[in-house]
Amino acid sequence: MNIFKRSLVASVATSFVVAGGLAPVVVALEDPIPGDTNQEQSQSYSLTIHKRIGANEEVAGYDGSALTDLPGADAGEGFSFSITQVTPATGADANNAGAATPVPGGHTATGNTDSYGKVRFENLPAGLYRVSETKAPDQYVKSQDFLVSVPVTSADGRTMINDVVAYPKNTEASVTKTVKDADVHGGSEYTYTIEANIPAPAKGDKLVSYRIVDNLDGRLAKPEADKVAVRLSDGTQTLVEGDYNVTITPGENGGAHTIEAEFNDTGLTKLEEARKAGQSVVMEIKATAPADVQVIPNKATQYFNNGNGEGELKRESDEVKTYWG
Repeated sequence: MNIFKRSLVASVATSFVVAGGLAPVVVALEDPIPGDTNQEQSQSYSLTIHKRIGANEEVAGYDGSALTDLPGADAGEGFSFSITQVTPATGADANNAGAATPVPGGHTATGNTDSYGKVRFENLPAGLYRVSETKAPDQYVKSQDFLVSVPVTSADGRTMINDVVAYPKNTEASVTKTVKDADVHGGSEYTYTIEANIPAPAKGDKLVSYRIVDNLDGRLAKPEADKVAVRLSDGTQTLVEGDYNVTITPGENGGAHTIEAEFNDTGLTKLEEARKAGQSVVMEIKATAPADVQVIPNKATQYFNNGNGEGELKRESDEVKTYWG
């Protein structure tokens, strides 16, 4: 769960922190506002969620006010959020959004982003809110829940910010598959190329897990280990076999052959450096076409855990078809 620390989220004592790079914004609370809904409000408060696309980053001195130099790119429509007035946990979990408990009878609301990636919640009672991203387009990974205080104190501690703005970010997840020599004659060798992007970690300095799985139709010859190669899209950084493990499981009774490349801890560290450089992961599989005429569809799947609290996620490529004759 994300929490703003003394950099990008607002806390009653001081500041505002963005978890995951102005991504899931989280509030680091030293003396959090408990959110008494019976308290009379002399001001009108609001919270604007301005969804951004890109890797998480920390903005020093961010206090919850609107930024002029925005991080990332506008996310646009298709994202949904809910806010719930909560009481924070105590001790080490004080900034843990998942450990916070809803205020009985407290304020809740839902909203969808506009074409600029914004959703605004108005007329809020003062308090601490858990922000949850409930829906995101398929190509994006939902951001972590985070806590925001409304209102918050400014960076200099002299004024209150009544209209709080948070800038959670989403990372993209995608995988594509292509086949070379898709019309070769039976008995010829062809190449499947799977290219998968590297999602940004929601927290920490690297992904929790990352693997690519390809299920080759059982009518194809099972590829041998030397016919499977894993690399980065840009040759400036090299992967070695010790960075990942390739497992080839032959299909039984005509079932699909499973080819899996799973990255270990060393490999995950390299993937984070590659992500920052704009690279992706490429797996190439060479296989032999059957002798008879047929059409065989095939998909690849990307599995990863970026630490956003949802466990291992997956994305499938579009289907490719290989023709033999």
